Amino acid sequence: MRTNGIYPEGTIHHLVEKRLKEYAEGLKKHEKSDEEEKSQKR
Repeated sequence: MRTNGIYPEGTIHHLVEKRLKEYAEGLKKHEKSDEEEKSQKR
């Protein structure tokens, strides 16, 4: 890991971090859509 907290591109750590960020973004989108659905039902 570099001093700025970013793993060098091409390393397994970089790939894992990238995938985890993708999962987190997907969960946030899913959570938003659930909240919108609940507010429409009210």
